[in-house]
Amino acid sequence: MLEEVDFNKEATNIESFRRYLEAMGLTRQATAPRVYNYCSTRRVLTMERLYGVPLTDLDSISSLVSSPENSLITALNVWFGSLLACETFHADVHAGNLWLLRDGRIGFLDFGIVGRISPKTWAAMEVFLASIATEEYESMASALIEMGATNQNIDAKAFAIDLEKIFSSIQASI
Repeated sequence: MLEEVDFNKEATNIESFRRYLEAMGLTRQATAPRVYNYCSTRRVLTMERLYGVPLTDLDSISSLVSSPENSLITALNVWFGSLLACETFHADVHAGNLWLLRDGRIGFLDFGIVGRISPKTWAAMEVFLASIATEEYESMASALIEMGATNQNIDAKAFAIDLEKIFSSIQASI
């Protein structure tokens, strides 16, 4: 909570997101406000004003773009991409913080609350996803334990057997 009220930290989060958008070639699809550092302090954050409407205002969105669905898909793609390619990700995505701008881009606002995914968790996620494809349930169980999805003192072999039963049940019902 202390980070949320430290506007220097929020400015850093915004700049990180803007760098992500540039690096990924997404500046035509989305933006975050420019921060005016020379007018900002720990207690005052001065930013570019963005003009738009919340993504939940369908009537207004329809007046700005022909396909509101595409705008929502773009917003989700940009956000999910930030999970993978940005130092932090926007962790307070709601209608007040996610707008469709007049120029058709998605505007991400309010970077006071952000999340971080550790390299250790990403590595475990890669193992988990690969183990789903290969049906290696012991690897899957170990990856979930590593990500913190279970108690640390769980029997990994028994957990793997339970996972295999669950996945077999799902496959049988398809």
